[in-house]
Amino acid sequence: MPVRKRKKRIRKIIARFVALLIVLGLIGAAFFGLYRLVVHVFFDRVPPQEDETLFLSPPSEEILFVRPEEGIFIAQDTQGRTIQQLTNANDFAPSWKLDGSGFYFLRKTPASELHLMFYDYLQGQLSESSIQTFSPLEIPNPKNDRIKISPDGSLIAVSSYDWGLQVLEVSSKKVLSRSFEQCWEYWDIMSRNSKFCLLTTRPHSQPLQLVRGSGASNKDHVLYFATIDLRNLQYVDSSSQPFQGMSFSRNGYTFAYAKEGYIHYVDTIQAIEPKVITDGIQPAIRHVSDPRKYRLIRPFWADFEVSNLVDLLEWEEAGKTFLVLGTPGFLALADLNEQKVWHFSENRRKDQRLGWKMIDFFLSDINNNGRKELLASWWPGGNSEGAERISIFSLDPANSKMIEIFRTQRKFSNTLQITDLNENGINDLLNMYSDVSGEGNMALDALIWTDVYTWDGSKYQLNNERFPHVYLELAESYRAFLIKAIRNPDHYGSDLFLIRDLLERANAILANGKMR
Repeated sequence: MPVRKRKKRIRKIIARFVALLIVLGLIGAAFFGLYRLVVHVFFDRVPPQEDETLFLSPPSEEILFVRPEEGIFIAQDTQGRTIQQLTNANDFAPSWKLDGSGFYFLRKTPASELHLMFYDYLQGQLSESSIQTFSPLEIPNPKNDRIKISPDGSLIAVSSYDWGLQVLEVSSKKVLSRSFEQCWEYWDIMSRNSKFCLLTTRPHSQPLQLVRGSGASNKDHVLYFATIDLRNLQYVDSSSQPFQGMSFSRNGYTFAYAKEGYIHYVDTIQAIEPKVITDGIQPAIRHVSDPRKYRLIRPFWADFEVSNLVDLLEWEEAGKTFLVLGTPGFLALADLNEQKVWHFSENRRKDQRLGWKMIDFFLSDINNNGRKELLASWWPGGNSEGAERISIFSLDPANSKMIEIFRTQRKFSNTLQITDLNENGINDLLNMYSDVSGEGNMALDALIWTDVYTWDGSKYQLNNERFPHVYLELAESYRAFLIKAIRNPDHYGSDLFLIRDLLERANAILANGKMR
């Protein structure tokens, strides 16, 4: 009997426990449902798809801007009739708080230090003390970089052609990230309903010819107005110099940008007709929209450094449309059909630079197979006259990625000549480079070796022996160089053997050519 009672008691306990679990599950489900409802209503809410024709230039648009060495000013109308000076020092990078009540900016002192400051726009007062001080090493080149300060003043994003993007934490002055994903929300390039954005390109201005014989790179700096899916790019303006800031209005379908020292304003995206407001740079349109009503939605390209584009190229194949994005050191392929970005990387590291400064960046049917290839070259900077790397990529539309089908030798002073050597209708590649650079004797830098590559149907293969006439000219130049060096041994010293080695390599190819 005691055993039977004990079993009955255990069954009751188990039943109560199961009932308790069911009740807790129902309560949890109710709370989760309420949580999802709150998130949907207040956070995941898609901005209303307004008719942009109803949102022209608002009458109260206010635009901060900088006049170098003079201070920060504000245009209180979009015609530039009412302009007020707010600061009178070497100030720059004005960035609004999200509610438009004030703005942060950087002030450069005579000692070249940078002070992060705050201006209370509603009270018309400048904070007496700086929020943080940065040395020239922490923000090294502020005049030539693009700088934005987060709305809460906790982060500073600096975009540089030479060093890429870095996001600094104000309190610690440490670099927290080098990803655009950490600063896209306050870069001021997106409209309030997440439908449109502004993109600029800034190719390197160095007049280098690293690739000859096919295609051409765009040397102008270009401003584009684009839909957020990047399917539609509309040309806005171009310049021989980098654009000096841009700002998309959060309270209307308007934007401002600086070109060659003047602030331009577009009062409607229905007819993009920029008008000059005043002289100045680094425009920042005041935020007056309700942040609870409009929330920026992360674009699919937010993890690529669009703040530092050299160029962007449309690439179509197999019924798909792609956009190739290039920065000074990185490449990515945006699949506009799938709305995703694929980063070209080596050793599975997205943060590993492909080169230092991108120069050539164009699409061309290099091998005459009816499909375009991407050609990109990187210049190491300094006094070098050639590329540290020249690469050719084909498109794999099925997997939305690029395949490298050619890369120059890892030598110095690379140049590339695209030409049809044997006149068979398919271009060959002549890769010319200095094979003795780095030996310590500058007199040898004029010694250039050439490799010939031919197309095998899938990639370019080294094929020097098929073109002996190329090495006949090289052998003659080496022979003349060697005679000159022998006459001046003090100038070349023990490096004469390098010249002989090149001559022997050229002669060996000539000998193989005769045997064939």
